[in-house]
Amino acid sequence: MLIIRLNKSERLKEEQYRKSSLFIEENRKKIIELERKLQDADYTNSELKERLLKEQEMVFYAQKRAEIDADEQREKWVKLFKSDIYCYIQQQIKSENYKMDDTKWELLEKTVNEIYESFTEKLNSVYKLSHYELQVSLLIKANIQPVDIAKLTNHTKPSVSLVRRRLYEKFFNKKGEPKMWDEFIVSL
Repeated sequence: MLIIRLNKSERLKEEQYRKSSLFIEENRKKIIELERKLQDADYTNSELKERLLKEQEMVFYAQKRAEIDADEQREKWVKLFKSDIYCYIQQQIKSENYKMDDTKWELLEKTVNEIYESFTEKLNSVYKLSHYELQVSLLIKANIQPVDIAKLTNHTKPSVSLVRRRLYEKFFNKKGEPKMWDEFIVSL
């Protein structure tokens, strides 16, 4: 069971890496290097040239896909930030009211799942999150700061940090910092 869970979490992490700016930058460097190799290649060695051209084409395709995914991610952020529930949460934070009833939690989950295609399903496929763990993850996805997450969930900031660290450890079976969970959630 642990191996299956680790495989799923690693697949999610790899999928998100392929959409990251780091991946895009690494691909740009690969494209430049392949272009240099092609220019330096002995044109009498057509097999090497053909192999380099195919490799360049594959890297170029991966680069374009990653750039498209990055654009889609930005569009999703805009959509989330314009949503009614996000505006409600921001209003609660500004007024220091911090009130989230079950209806609001359900709306947040529904909105995040609509924008980020089956977000909670992906998480629960690796590890079944508790109600509190899901709330924390949803608020992280909505770019809410840990101090505000604590207040919105009626917990302490150390409790929020602890759950973030534990979730990372449960998902990846290795020690991690709360920030590492945040980065993973944001990348999904």
